[in-house]
Amino acid sequence: MNINEQQFSLLIKEGYLASSSIGYGLSSLRRAGTHLKGEYYQAFFQLSIGLERLMKLIIIQYHRGKNNSFPNNKILKNYGHDLFKLYQTIINLETTTQELIIDTSEVSMKILLFLSEFSKSSRYYKLDTLTGRQHTVDPLIKWIEIQELILKKHPKRKNSKSIYNQEFVRFFNENSAVIVLDERNKLFKNAEELLNKMELDEYIQGYAVYYTYLLISTLTIRLGEIELEFYLYPHLREFFSIFNGGFSKYEIRKKKNWINIGS
Repeated sequence: MNINEQQFSLLIKEGYLASSSIGYGLSSLRRAGTHLKGEYYQAFFQLSIGLERLMKLIIIQYHRGKNNSFPNNKILKNYGHDLFKLYQTIINLETTTQELIIDTSEVSMKILLFLSEFSKSSRYYKLDTLTGRQHTVDPLIKWIEIQELILKKHPKRKNSKSIYNQEFVRFFNENSAVIVLDERNKLFKNAEELLNKMELDEYIQGYAVYYTYLLISTLTIRLGEIELEFYLYPHLREFFSIFNGGFSKYEIRKKKNWINIGS
């Protein structure tokens, strides 16, 4: 399909936007914790936006390949912000390539459903609740369900060495007052309890990034398959190469910067 200069430019810009949103989202998700709650919201916003735009780009590319034209706006608007519906549509697209390994892990699907709900309604939870509108559950409380599922699948060894020096913990505990709320809006009893929670968050969020990465990887590989099958240009898959499965499970869990590929 021949495209004009404006169409080419818009596809490129959308590729930049979608990939950077996902990168910032994963980076924020990895940093998030009870002491950095803003990073949770940053992650939810960026990931929901990035995934929606990535999936709509995939639908556009598939339509170009099948129909030699761009879809009309109504086709994309019909999906709204329903990420789960978009995902199901993309997984079921007919291609000649049979190599795609679809991630159907329970944690990844829970994350997708969570982000879909966040995108559709719960991103306004705090403002809606403050102004008297009945709404869904606090997103952070819903996220705890995913954290608990991760911890059930990947229990943290009790005898694992703490990242905090015990002398420091003892000193901090005896000489400070802690006024910090956890995700359920409960005050921590003391500094030791807060530090233990921060350490647990560090462990869990690595797995949260891993399962989110699997979800993203499924989509970016599908994008590549479609572009190769229909000889589409520009190659939007190049914007998402970092998400195409080039890292081990351990590397994904430990990686904290998904913006700069070298970090």
